[in-house]
Amino acid sequence: MKTKIIILIGLLTVVNLAQAQQSYNNEFNLNAGVGISALQYKPIMGEKNSGVGEVIGIGYTHFFSPKWGISTGLDLEFYNAKTTIDNMYLKYKIPTPQGLVDNFYLQATYTGYEEKQNVTFLQLPVMLQMRIPIERNFFYIAGGLKVGFPFSGTYESTIQSLTTTGKSDYTGQLYENMPNHGFDTHTNIQPSGNLDLDIAYLLALETGMKWTLSEKCSLYTGIYLNYGLNDINKQTNQELLAYNSNSPRAYQYNSLLHSQSEGNGFVDKIYPFSVGIKIKLGIGLGSASASISKTKEAKPSKSKYVVEKKSIDETANKKEIQVEKKETSNKTAVAKANEIQALTPMQRNTLERPIEGYNLQDIDLNDKQKMFLVYRITILKSNPALKITIEGHAFDSEDFAENNEIGKGRADKVKEYLIDKGIAAERITTLSKGDTVPADSDKNNSANRRVQIIVD
Repeated sequence: MKTKIIILIGLLTVVNLAQAQQSYNNEFNLNAGVGISALQYKPIMGEKNSGVGEVIGIGYTHFFSPKWGISTGLDLEFYNAKTTIDNMYLKYKIPTPQGLVDNFYLQATYTGYEEKQNVTFLQLPVMLQMRIPIERNFFYIAGGLKVGFPFSGTYESTIQSLTTTGKSDYTGQLYENMPNHGFDTHTNIQPSGNLDLDIAYLLALETGMKWTLSEKCSLYTGIYLNYGLNDINKQTNQELLAYNSNSPRAYQYNSLLHSQSEGNGFVDKIYPFSVGIKIKLGIGLGSASASISKTKEAKPSKSKYVVEKKSIDETANKKEIQVEKKETSNKTAVAKANEIQALTPMQRNTLERPIEGYNLQDIDLNDKQKMFLVYRITILKSNPALKITIEGHAFDSEDFAENNEIGKGRADKVKEYLIDKGIAAERITTLSKGDTVPADSDKNNSANRRVQIIVD
Protein backbone atom coordinates (compact mmCIF):
# COMPACT_ATOMS: atom_id res chain seq x y z
CA MET A 1 0.00 0.00 0.00
CA LYS A 2 2.86 2.36 0.89
CA THR A 3 4.53 1.75 -2.48
CA LYS A 4 1.29 2.40 -4.40
CA ILE A 5 0.83 5.72 -2.61
CA ILE A 6 4.39 6.76 -3.49
CA ILE A 7 3.82 5.88 -7.16
CA LEU A 8 0.55 7.84 -7.26
CA ILE A 9 2.08 10.93 -5.65
CA GLY A 10 5.04 10.82 -8.01
CA LEU A 11 2.89 10.50 -11.12
CA LEU A 12 0.61 13.34 -10.05
CA THR A 13 3.65 15.55 -9.37
CA VAL A 14 5.09 14.99 -12.83
CA VAL A 15 1.75 15.52 -14.59
CA ASN A 16 1.00 18.73 -12.66
CA LEU A 17 4.45 20.13 -13.38
CA ALA A 18 4.01 19.38 -17.06
CA GLN A 19 0.60 21.02 -17.27
CA ALA A 20 1.71 24.10 -15.35
CA GLN A 21 4.40 25.15 -17.84
CA GLN A 22 3.77 27.21 -20.94
CA SER A 23 6.84 27.14 -23.22
CA TYR A 24 9.40 24.96 -24.93
CA ASN A 25 11.69 25.66 -21.99
CA ASN A 26 9.78 22.76 -20.45
CA GLU A 27 10.07 19.24 -21.74
CA PHE A 28 8.37 15.92 -21.04
CA ASN A 29 10.22 12.73 -21.93
CA LEU A 30 9.84 8.97 -22.13
CA ASN A 31 13.04 7.01 -21.58
CA ALA A 32 14.44 3.50 -21.63
CA GLY A 33 17.88 2.05 -20.99
CA VAL A 34 19.74 -1.23 -20.80
CA GLY A 35 23.09 -2.28 -19.36
CA ILE A 36 24.74 -3.84 -16.34
CA SER A 37 22.26 -3.42 -13.52
CA ALA A 38 23.26 -5.26 -10.37
CA LEU A 39 23.04 -5.61 -6.64
CA GLN A 40 26.66 -5.11 -5.64
CA TYR A 41 27.96 -7.18 -2.70
CA LYS A 42 30.85 -9.48 -1.82
CA PRO A 43 29.99 -12.99 -0.57
CA ILE A 44 32.26 -14.68 2.00
CA MET A 45 32.41 -17.74 -0.25
CA GLY A 46 31.64 -18.64 -3.84
CA GLU A 47 31.47 -16.41 -6.91
CA LYS A 48 29.11 -13.52 -7.52
CA ASN A 49 28.01 -12.39 -11.03
CA SER A 50 25.95 -9.52 -12.37
CA GLY A 51 23.53 -9.62 -15.27
CA VAL A 52 21.78 -7.32 -17.70
CA GLY A 53 19.06 -5.05 -16.37
CA GLU A 54 16.71 -2.43 -17.75
CA VAL A 55 15.31 0.94 -16.77
CA ILE A 56 12.14 2.60 -18.06
CA GLY A 57 10.61 5.86 -16.98
CA ILE A 58 9.05 9.24 -17.58
CA GLY A 59 10.65 12.59 -16.89
CA TYR A 60 10.21 16.33 -16.88
CA THR A 61 12.84 19.04 -17.39
CA HIS A 62 12.49 22.77 -16.86
CA PHE A 63 15.19 24.87 -18.54
CA PHE A 64 15.52 28.02 -16.48
CA SER A 65 18.21 29.37 -18.84
CA PRO A 66 19.37 28.51 -22.37
CA LYS A 67 22.03 26.15 -20.96
CA TRP A 68 20.73 24.96 -17.59
CA GLY A 69 17.72 22.95 -16.51
CA ILE A 70 16.47 20.83 -13.64
CA SER A 71 14.97 17.37 -14.16
CA THR A 72 12.75 15.03 -12.19
CA GLY A 73 10.45 12.10 -12.95
CA LEU A 74 9.88 8.42 -12.15
CA ASP A 75 11.99 5.41 -13.11
CA LEU A 76 11.53 1.68 -12.70
CA GLU A 77 14.93 -0.01 -12.67
CA PHE A 78 15.51 -3.75 -12.52
CA TYR A 79 18.59 -5.00 -10.63
CA ASN A 80 19.85 -8.56 -10.37
CA ALA A 81 22.73 -10.70 -9.12
CA LYS A 82 23.70 -14.36 -8.88
CA THR A 83 25.95 -16.21 -6.43
CA THR A 84 27.31 -19.68 -7.14
CA ILE A 85 28.93 -21.92 -4.49
CA ASP A 86 30.27 -25.32 -5.58
CA ASN A 87 30.58 -26.78 -2.09
CA MET A 88 29.53 -25.40 1.29
CA TYR A 89 29.53 -26.78 4.85
CA LEU A 90 27.50 -25.21 7.68
CA LYS A 91 27.29 -26.09 11.36
CA TYR A 92 25.25 -24.44 14.09
CA LYS A 93 23.27 -25.24 17.23
CA ILE A 94 19.63 -26.31 16.95
CA PRO A 95 16.86 -27.17 19.43
CA THR A 96 16.89 -30.80 20.59
CA PRO A 97 14.97 -32.97 18.11
CA GLN A 98 11.84 -34.67 19.48
CA GLY A 99 12.57 -38.08 21.00
CA LEU A 100 16.25 -37.28 21.55
CA VAL A 101 18.15 -35.72 24.44
CA ASP A 102 21.15 -33.46 24.76
CA ASN A 103 22.08 -30.35 22.81
CA PHE A 104 22.56 -30.72 19.09
CA TYR A 105 24.40 -29.24 16.15
CA LEU A 106 23.00 -29.30 12.65
CA GLN A 107 25.60 -30.08 10.02
CA ALA A 108 24.64 -29.23 6.41
CA THR A 109 26.74 -30.08 3.37
CA TYR A 110 25.74 -28.34 0.11
CA THR A 111 26.77 -29.29 -3.42
CA GLY A 112 25.98 -27.05 -6.39
CA TYR A 113 24.35 -24.08 -4.65
CA GLU A 114 23.11 -21.18 -6.81
CA GLU A 115 20.98 -18.21 -5.81
CA LYS A 116 19.56 -15.50 -8.08
CA GLN A 117 18.25 -12.20 -6.73
CA ASN A 118 15.93 -9.86 -8.64
CA VAL A 119 14.97 -6.44 -7.28
CA THR A 120 12.91 -3.61 -8.78
CA PHE A 121 13.28 -0.06 -7.48
CA LEU A 122 10.94 2.85 -8.09
CA GLN A 123 13.35 5.79 -8.38
CA LEU A 124 12.70 9.52 -8.07
CA PRO A 125 15.55 11.57 -9.59
CA VAL A 126 16.44 15.22 -9.04
CA MET A 127 19.16 16.22 -11.48
CA LEU A 128 20.80 19.38 -12.80
CA GLN A 129 21.22 19.35 -16.58
CA MET A 130 23.50 21.41 -18.81
CA ARG A 131 23.20 21.51 -22.61
CA ILE A 132 25.73 22.92 -25.07
CA PRO A 133 24.55 23.70 -28.63
CA ILE A 134 26.38 22.00 -31.52
CA GLU A 135 24.95 23.19 -34.81
CA ARG A 136 21.19 22.52 -34.39
CA ASN A 137 21.73 19.76 -31.80
CA PHE A 138 23.03 19.72 -28.23
CA PHE A 139 25.58 17.93 -26.08
CA TYR A 140 24.12 17.39 -22.62
CA ILE A 141 25.35 16.25 -19.21
CA ALA A 142 23.24 15.78 -16.08
CA GLY A 143 24.02 14.87 -12.49
CA GLY A 144 22.19 14.60 -9.21
CA LEU A 145 20.61 12.15 -6.78
CA LYS A 146 17.98 9.43 -6.95
CA VAL A 147 15.88 7.99 -4.15
CA GLY A 148 14.98 4.37 -4.82
CA PHE A 149 12.02 2.70 -3.13
CA PRO A 150 12.06 -1.14 -3.23
CA PHE A 151 9.09 -2.06 -5.40
CA SER A 152 9.70 -5.81 -5.35
CA GLY A 153 12.50 -8.18 -4.37
CA THR A 154 12.74 -11.96 -4.75
CA TYR A 155 15.32 -14.72 -4.69
CA GLU A 156 15.35 -18.16 -6.31
CA SER A 157 17.80 -20.87 -5.24
CA THR A 158 18.84 -24.16 -6.78
CA ILE A 159 20.54 -26.84 -4.68
CA GLN A 160 21.78 -29.95 -6.46
CA SER A 161 22.36 -31.88 -3.23
CA LEU A 162 21.94 -31.16 0.48
CA THR A 163 22.94 -33.64 3.21
CA THR A 164 21.95 -32.89 6.81
CA THR A 165 23.16 -34.69 9.95
CA GLY A 166 22.75 -34.12 13.66
CA LYS A 167 25.59 -34.26 16.14
CA SER A 168 25.28 -34.54 19.90
CA ASP A 169 26.98 -31.70 21.71
CA TYR A 170 27.64 -33.96 24.72
CA THR A 171 28.49 -37.41 23.38
CA GLY A 172 29.73 -36.43 19.93
CA GLN A 173 27.47 -39.08 18.38
CA LEU A 174 26.51 -38.47 14.76
CA TYR A 175 22.88 -38.94 13.69
CA GLU A 176 22.34 -39.54 9.98
CA ASN A 177 19.84 -41.20 7.65
CA MET A 178 17.05 -40.31 10.08
CA PRO A 179 14.37 -38.63 7.88
CA ASN A 180 11.89 -38.37 10.75
CA HIS A 181 14.36 -36.07 12.52
CA GLY A 182 15.21 -34.17 9.35
CA PHE A 183 18.61 -35.81 8.92
CA ASP A 184 18.75 -37.03 5.34
CA THR A 185 20.01 -36.31 1.80
CA HIS A 186 17.88 -34.07 -0.42
CA THR A 187 18.40 -33.41 -4.16
CA ASN A 188 17.22 -30.84 -6.72
CA ILE A 189 15.79 -28.40 -4.19
CA GLN A 190 14.45 -25.09 -5.54
CA PRO A 191 13.47 -22.75 -2.71
CA SER A 192 12.40 -19.15 -3.27
CA GLY A 193 11.13 -16.19 -1.29
CA ASN A 194 11.05 -12.42 -0.84
CA LEU A 195 13.89 -10.05 -0.02
CA ASP A 196 13.56 -7.34 2.63
CA LEU A 197 15.55 -4.30 1.47
CA ASP A 198 15.81 -0.67 2.54
CA ILE A 199 15.41 2.61 0.62
CA ALA A 200 18.38 3.31 -1.66
CA TYR A 201 20.10 6.65 -2.22
CA LEU A 202 22.03 6.84 -5.49
CA LEU A 203 24.40 9.20 -7.23
CA ALA A 204 23.12 9.60 -10.81
CA LEU A 205 25.04 10.77 -13.89
CA GLU A 206 24.02 10.93 -17.54
CA THR A 207 25.59 12.35 -20.70
CA GLY A 208 25.12 12.19 -24.45
CA MET A 209 23.60 14.02 -27.41
CA LYS A 210 20.22 15.65 -27.87
CA TRP A 211 19.17 15.44 -31.52
CA THR A 212 16.62 17.95 -32.80
CA LEU A 213 13.94 16.06 -34.75
CA SER A 214 11.52 18.96 -35.08
CA GLU A 215 10.68 22.18 -33.35
CA LYS A 216 8.98 20.40 -30.45
CA CYS A 217 10.52 16.92 -30.55
CA SER A 218 14.04 15.72 -29.67
CA LEU A 219 15.80 12.37 -29.34
CA TYR A 220 18.37 11.84 -26.58
CA THR A 221 21.04 9.15 -26.91
CA GLY A 222 23.60 8.68 -24.17
CA ILE A 223 25.04 6.69 -21.30
CA TYR A 224 24.02 6.61 -17.65
CA LEU A 225 25.51 5.63 -14.29
CA ASN A 226 23.70 5.03 -10.99
CA TYR A 227 25.84 4.34 -7.92
CA GLY A 228 24.32 3.36 -4.57
CA LEU A 229 25.50 5.36 -1.56
CA ASN A 230 24.07 3.29 1.31
CA ASP A 231 23.69 -0.31 2.48
CA ILE A 232 20.17 -1.47 1.62
CA ASN A 233 20.29 -4.82 3.47
CA LYS A 234 17.93 -4.73 6.46
CA GLN A 235 18.90 -8.03 8.08
CA THR A 236 21.70 -10.62 8.13
CA ASN A 237 20.73 -12.57 11.25
CA GLN A 238 18.91 -15.57 9.78
CA GLU A 239 20.22 -19.09 9.33
CA LEU A 240 20.55 -20.16 5.71
CA LEU A 241 18.89 -23.45 6.68
CA ALA A 242 16.45 -23.05 9.59
CA TYR A 243 15.62 -26.22 11.60
CA ASN A 244 12.22 -26.65 13.27
CA SER A 245 12.23 -29.35 15.96
CA ASN A 246 8.40 -29.51 15.85
CA SER A 247 8.46 -30.29 12.13
CA PRO A 248 11.98 -31.58 11.37
CA ARG A 249 11.29 -32.42 7.74
CA ALA A 250 10.07 -28.87 6.94
CA TYR A 251 13.31 -26.92 6.66
CA GLN A 252 13.05 -23.20 6.01
CA TYR A 253 15.42 -22.04 3.26
CA ASN A 254 16.52 -18.42 3.49
CA SER A 255 18.43 -16.10 1.17
CA LEU A 256 22.18 -15.70 1.35
CA LEU A 257 21.63 -11.94 1.55
CA HIS A 258 19.78 -12.23 4.88
CA SER A 259 21.77 -15.12 6.40
CA GLN A 260 24.85 -15.58 8.56
CA SER A 261 27.54 -18.15 9.19
CA GLU A 262 29.31 -18.35 12.55
CA GLY A 263 28.03 -14.89 13.47
CA ASN A 264 29.07 -13.20 10.23
CA GLY A 265 26.79 -12.29 7.34
CA PHE A 266 27.24 -14.22 4.11
CA VAL A 267 27.59 -10.90 2.28
CA ASP A 268 28.94 -7.48 3.17
CA LYS A 269 26.89 -4.34 2.50
CA ILE A 270 24.57 -4.35 -0.52
CA TYR A 271 24.08 -1.39 -2.81
CA PRO A 272 22.52 -1.00 -6.28
CA PHE A 273 24.75 -0.16 -9.22
CA SER A 274 23.97 0.27 -12.92
CA VAL A 275 25.68 1.54 -16.05
CA GLY A 276 24.42 1.39 -19.62
CA ILE A 277 22.99 3.19 -22.64
CA LYS A 278 19.78 5.17 -22.64
CA ILE A 279 17.45 6.77 -25.17
CA LYS A 280 14.82 9.42 -24.46
CA LEU A 281 12.10 10.99 -26.56
CA GLY A 282 11.66 14.61 -25.48
CA ILE A 283 8.52 16.59 -26.28
CA GLY A 284 8.17 20.36 -25.80
CA LEU A 285 5.26 21.46 -23.62
CA GLY A 286 2.95 24.43 -23.24
CA SER A 287 1.43 27.07 -25.45
CA ALA A 288 4.36 27.10 -27.83
CA SER A 289 3.68 23.53 -28.91
CA ALA A 290 0.05 24.42 -29.53
CA SER A 291 1.09 27.20 -31.87
CA ILE A 292 2.49 24.69 -34.35
CA SER A 293 -0.96 23.38 -35.08
CA LYS A 294 -2.28 26.79 -36.04
CA THR A 295 -3.27 27.05 -39.64
CA LYS A 296 -1.11 29.23 -41.79
CA GLU A 297 -2.34 32.68 -42.53
CA ALA A 298 -3.79 33.14 -45.96
CA LYS A 299 -1.26 34.38 -48.51
CA PRO A 300 -1.70 38.03 -49.30
CA SER A 301 -3.02 38.70 -52.75
CA LYS A 302 -0.66 40.05 -55.35
CA SER A 303 -2.51 43.37 -55.41
CA LYS A 304 -1.40 44.05 -51.83
CA TYR A 305 2.20 44.35 -52.96
CA VAL A 306 1.67 46.48 -56.04
CA VAL A 307 2.79 50.02 -55.24
CA GLU A 308 4.72 52.61 -57.10
CA LYS A 309 8.51 52.10 -57.21
CA LYS A 310 9.14 55.68 -56.20
CA SER A 311 7.06 55.37 -53.03
CA ILE A 312 8.86 52.16 -52.01
CA ASP A 313 12.29 53.71 -52.58
CA GLU A 314 11.42 56.73 -50.44
CA THR A 315 10.01 54.54 -47.63
CA ALA A 316 13.07 52.27 -47.66
CA ASN A 317 15.47 55.21 -47.60
CA LYS A 318 13.65 56.81 -44.68
CA LYS A 319 13.68 53.57 -42.66
CA GLU A 320 17.39 53.00 -43.33
CA ILE A 321 18.17 56.55 -42.13
CA GLN A 322 16.05 55.99 -38.99
CA VAL A 323 17.81 52.68 -38.27
CA GLU A 324 21.26 54.27 -38.66
CA LYS A 325 20.34 57.14 -36.31
CA LYS A 326 18.93 54.73 -33.71
CA GLU A 327 22.02 52.53 -33.82
CA THR A 328 24.35 55.54 -33.55
CA SER A 329 22.57 56.92 -30.50
CA ASN A 330 21.94 53.64 -28.62
CA LYS A 331 25.08 51.64 -29.21
CA THR A 332 28.70 52.71 -29.22
CA ALA A 333 31.36 51.16 -31.37
CA VAL A 334 32.88 49.51 -28.29
CA ALA A 335 29.60 47.82 -27.39
CA LYS A 336 29.30 46.53 -30.94
CA ALA A 337 32.75 44.99 -30.80
CA ASN A 338 32.01 43.30 -27.48
CA GLU A 339 28.74 41.83 -28.75
CA ILE A 340 30.33 40.39 -31.89
CA GLN A 341 33.35 39.15 -29.97
CA ALA A 342 31.04 37.16 -27.67
CA LEU A 343 30.10 34.92 -30.60
CA THR A 344 32.26 32.02 -31.70
CA PRO A 345 32.93 31.80 -35.46
CA MET A 346 30.61 28.77 -35.64
CA GLN A 347 27.81 30.65 -33.86
CA ARG A 348 28.20 33.68 -36.14
CA ASN A 349 28.20 31.50 -39.26
CA THR A 350 25.09 29.68 -38.05
CA LEU A 351 23.24 32.92 -37.31
CA GLU A 352 24.02 34.40 -40.72
CA ARG A 353 23.30 31.26 -42.74
CA PRO A 354 20.37 32.00 -45.12
CA ILE A 355 16.92 30.63 -44.31
CA GLU A 356 15.65 29.23 -47.61
CA GLY A 357 12.76 27.07 -48.80
CA TYR A 358 10.11 29.71 -49.58
CA ASN A 359 7.47 29.05 -52.22
CA LEU A 360 6.59 31.80 -54.65
CA GLN A 361 4.95 34.79 -52.91
CA ASP A 362 5.00 32.91 -49.56
CA ILE A 363 6.03 34.96 -46.51
CA ASP A 364 5.08 32.56 -43.68
CA LEU A 365 7.62 30.26 -42.04
CA ASN A 366 7.02 26.55 -42.57
CA ASP A 367 7.79 23.86 -39.98
CA LYS A 368 11.17 23.01 -41.49
CA GLN A 369 12.27 26.64 -41.42
CA LYS A 370 11.16 26.92 -37.79
CA MET A 371 13.25 23.86 -36.96
CA PHE A 372 16.33 25.50 -38.48
CA LEU A 373 15.72 28.54 -36.24
CA VAL A 374 15.93 26.48 -33.00
CA TYR A 375 19.71 26.76 -32.64
CA ARG A 376 19.71 30.42 -33.74
CA ILE A 377 17.22 31.19 -30.95
CA THR A 378 19.50 29.42 -28.43
CA ILE A 379 22.45 31.57 -29.56
CA LEU A 380 20.42 34.77 -29.28
CA LYS A 381 19.23 33.84 -25.77
CA SER A 382 22.81 33.08 -24.74
CA ASN A 383 23.88 36.56 -25.94
CA PRO A 384 21.13 38.88 -24.65
CA ALA A 385 23.01 42.08 -25.65
CA LEU A 386 23.34 41.04 -29.28
CA LYS A 387 21.28 42.96 -31.85
CA ILE A 388 20.45 41.72 -35.32
CA THR A 389 19.04 42.86 -38.64
CA ILE A 390 16.75 40.52 -40.55
CA GLU A 391 16.98 40.95 -44.33
CA GLY A 392 14.23 39.66 -46.60
CA HIS A 393 14.96 38.74 -50.23
CA ALA A 394 12.44 38.01 -52.99
CA PHE A 395 12.60 37.11 -56.69
CA ASP A 396 8.96 36.12 -56.92
CA SER A 397 7.79 38.67 -59.44
CA GLU A 398 8.93 40.78 -62.38
CA ASP A 399 7.82 43.83 -60.42
CA PHE A 400 10.43 45.55 -58.20
CA ALA A 401 7.86 46.97 -55.79
CA GLU A 402 6.18 43.61 -55.26
CA ASN A 403 9.50 41.85 -54.58
CA ASN A 404 10.37 44.56 -52.07
CA GLU A 405 7.10 44.05 -50.19
CA ILE A 406 7.44 40.23 -50.21
CA GLY A 407 10.97 40.54 -48.86
CA LYS A 408 9.74 42.84 -46.09
CA GLY A 409 6.90 40.44 -45.27
CA ARG A 410 9.32 37.53 -44.92
CA ALA A 411 11.63 39.49 -42.63
CA ASP A 412 8.71 40.65 -40.47
CA LYS A 413 7.39 37.10 -40.08
CA VAL A 414 10.79 35.90 -38.85
CA LYS A 415 10.88 38.79 -36.38
CA GLU A 416 7.40 37.87 -35.08
CA TYR A 417 8.50 34.26 -34.59
CA LEU A 418 11.67 35.26 -32.70
CA ILE A 419 9.67 37.57 -30.43
CA ASP A 420 7.19 34.73 -29.77
CA LYS A 421 10.17 32.60 -28.66
CA GLY A 422 11.40 35.17 -26.15
CA ILE A 423 13.75 37.44 -28.13
CA ALA A 424 13.18 41.10 -27.25
CA ALA A 425 11.68 43.17 -30.07
CA GLU A 426 14.10 46.04 -29.52
CA ARG A 427 16.98 43.73 -30.47
CA ILE A 428 15.59 43.14 -33.95
CA THR A 429 15.53 45.38 -37.04
CA THR A 430 13.95 44.29 -40.31
CA LEU A 431 14.45 45.52 -43.84
CA SER A 432 13.84 44.29 -47.37
CA LYS A 433 16.51 43.84 -50.00
CA GLY A 434 13.86 42.90 -52.54
CA ASP A 435 15.51 41.56 -55.69
CA THR A 436 18.68 43.68 -55.40
CA VAL A 437 21.00 41.00 -53.92
CA PRO A 438 20.58 37.70 -55.76
CA ALA A 439 22.23 34.61 -54.30
CA ASP A 440 22.26 32.98 -57.74
CA SER A 441 22.38 34.44 -61.22
CA ASP A 442 19.31 32.40 -62.14
CA LYS A 443 16.49 34.46 -60.69
CA ASN A 444 14.21 31.38 -60.66
CA ASN A 445 16.54 29.57 -58.26
CA SER A 446 14.74 29.05 -54.94
CA ALA A 447 17.94 30.12 -53.10
CA ASN A 448 17.09 33.69 -54.09
CA ARG A 449 13.88 33.50 -52.03
CA ARG A 450 15.38 33.74 -48.57
CA VAL A 451 15.79 35.53 -45.23
CA GLN A 452 19.17 36.31 -43.72
CA ILE A 453 20.05 37.34 -40.15
CA ILE A 454 22.91 39.83 -39.94
CA VAL A 455 24.76 40.52 -36.67
CA ASP A 456 24.83 44.31 -36.18
